[in-house]
Amino acid sequence: MIKECKQGNQVCYFKKLDLLLAKGQYRLVEPKDILYLQADRSYCKVHLLNGEVLVASKPLNRFEKKLCAGKFLRSHRSYLINKVHVSGFSRNDKMIRLAEGIELPCSERALKELIKELVL
Repeated sequence: MIKECKQGNQVCYFKKLDLLLAKGQYRLVEPKDILYLQADRSYCKVHLLNGEVLVASKPLNRFEKKLCAGKFLRSHRSYLINKVHVSGFSRNDKMIRLAEGIELPCSERALKELIKELVL
């Protein structure tokens, strides 16, 4: 159902993602604990399963290159979602539903890709 990461420079579920936070502090986060990432200018908000939101000092496209493409999807220009936590979607509203009832906008292209991959 979810493709395995085969590219050597990407972070997969057995590695941790390092996040540079404010004041030069680093935080290690397991990709499986990430619900989604949200662009915020040259920063990125990392929304975790436990409800915590971390602000990292890298733009979203840096994380898109680093995280496993088989597990994460650029659903919209401002969002990178963890496909493991997708619980539903709406074709009419172009929305993806994640754990805890969180709904995020999704481009038509990304929604088609997600449906093709996740739906039997």
